[in-house]
Amino acid sequence: MDQLSTCDALGVVVNKANELKVDLVLFAGDFFDNSRVDNDVIIETIRQLSRFKMPVVLVPGNHDQLDSVSVYHNKAFQNLPSNLHIIRKEEGESLLFPGIGVKVWGKPTYDHHIGFRPLETTPRRNGPWWHIGVAHGFYVPEGEENFERSSPIYAKEIEDTGYDYIALGHSDLFEELTHGNVKAAYSGAPIESTDGKILGSVAIVHFHPEDGIDIKKISLVK
Repeated sequence: MDQLSTCDALGVVVNKANELKVDLVLFAGDFFDNSRVDNDVIIETIRQLSRFKMPVVLVPGNHDQLDSVSVYHNKAFQNLPSNLHIIRKEEGESLLFPGIGVKVWGKPTYDHHIGFRPLETTPRRNGPWWHIGVAHGFYVPEGEENFERSSPIYAKEIEDTGYDYIALGHSDLFEELTHGNVKAAYSGAPIESTDGKILGSVAIVHFHPEDGIDIKKISLVK
């Protein structure tokens, strides 16, 4: 894979987010394809991330998991822009953004296996905020709970969070999912080719106090 081309694709995502003046950016895992990333690519990636004009939350997935050789142990990640938040605590953690009325909870991948449940320990709602979860794993529909895949995200687990929205990562395809009153979606991938040169799409989620939550697939192709 042409890693510098993926940096260019990230730049397009930054431009789109800034152009649309979104309030928050979420990366639901597999931000890096693996941990064998050149230093110049890491530096350019952080430079691009620093261009976001809003808070950014990144939750490591199975391709960039937080194991002993994780890319996130690189010293370049020790002094990040103040708007960039990487969720690192193995048990998961919450981040509050009172200026936009949002609380985000995420749980990073340390080991991608069948026993890892990204939504299993989601904390209850607490406070008058929009509650968003970020989960990286394989969606398991109702009635297929015995289907064995690593990092399963069960349909009932989505509903049981009671959150407003769950940002899902793992699948490259856009897919909107709703369980009970909880909206969820795989956002799709910003690149569609292995060399990183063909742009894909992202998801834009609108939170309306009266009309509810609307999820749209937005193409990055000009």
